[in-house]
Amino acid sequence: MNDTEQLRQIAASILEGSHDEASAQRAAELLKLASEIDNQRAEATKLAAEEQKIRNDLKEFQQTEKNQHLKDYIALLSPLFTTIVLAGTLVQQSYQFVQSEKTKQAQFIQAERDKDAEARRQADAAEDLRWADAIRLLHTSEKLSPAAVILKSFIKSERYGGPASQTALQLLFKTNDPVVFEDLFNAILDPVTWSNAPQVIELDRTMFSSLAPLWGKSWDSKARNNNYSKLNKAEQQKREFLQNELEFISNKLAPVLKGPRPAGAKVDLRSVNLEGDFDGADFSGAELSGSSLSDSSVKGANFSGVTGYEGVPFASTAWWRAGKVDLPLLEYLIRNFPYEERLRLGYAPASSQADYEDGVARLKQSLRK
Repeated sequence: MNDTEQLRQIAASILEGSHDEASAQRAAELLKLASEIDNQRAEATKLAAEEQKIRNDLKEFQQTEKNQHLKDYIALLSPLFTTIVLAGTLVQQSYQFVQSEKTKQAQFIQAERDKDAEARRQADAAEDLRWADAIRLLHTSEKLSPAAVILKSFIKSERYGGPASQTALQLLFKTNDPVVFEDLFNAILDPVTWSNAPQVIELDRTMFSSLAPLWGKSWDSKARNNNYSKLNKAEQQKREFLQNELEFISNKLAPVLKGPRPAGAKVDLRSVNLEGDFDGADFSGAELSGSSLSDSSVKGANFSGVTGYEGVPFASTAWWRAGKVDLPLLEYLIRNFPYEERLRLGYAPASSQADYEDGVARLKQSLRK
């Protein structure tokens, strides 16, 4: 029971217990108060209901507003999402295209490599046949005249350049035909440089080893010159061929010795024959044992630091025109190869006693500096 019902019961009890006007008035006031309380409660309930409705409306509005904002965001972001999706699609398609092109390119490159490999294989096979035919021809032919042409075609070959050079050197040692010799030399070794100079020097050394015994056999100790009549016809022909080709080799080698020398390059001139124009050549530090420097022009040449010169002939060589000579070598040359009037015209160029004395004095003076 609530308070308004209690008030009504009290008013009813007053009316039942007393019938005077004051009691009736009091009961009426109590009923009025209960009615007012009920009205106020009804109003409060109404207000609460309205408040709740307002709250609900506000909440619904806020939710609606939020949904609308979300729709607006979605509407705004939809083109961006579409662009992103489109960009992703394009990126994927581009990647697939690039990968496809890479695959095609790789396949093309591999196909080209296969073609190159097959072409190389066929070229190698053809070169093998040409080399076999060349070797067969060189070994079966009595004449070596086509050797230079045959071997020159292989000199720049990666596979047969070395064997071709070696075969040419063997033929150079074998031939006694000056035309064939010079053709082969020019085809294989010309121009002579510091890179192939060791091969040229070795060729000179080998040929000189065949010439030296003929010089020894023809030497006339009394006349102090060579008497080639002591040789038979075959030996004379061999001597003439060897001496001519050694002079040919010297002329090819001279520009190298006259030019700049690579750093650290050694000059091994043991057991070689050098004959010709070596004006200005750099023999410094060279090993000369067993060699010959006769019949040469050495004006301005540098002989400083040479070794093995004992026994090396400088006959008919105006060595006093050299640019530099160490004291031991100078003393050896003065003692063994002074100027000889009988060879006056044999020096290259012609010399004289006065020229000799001036040259020796100059060399001695240079050693005092």
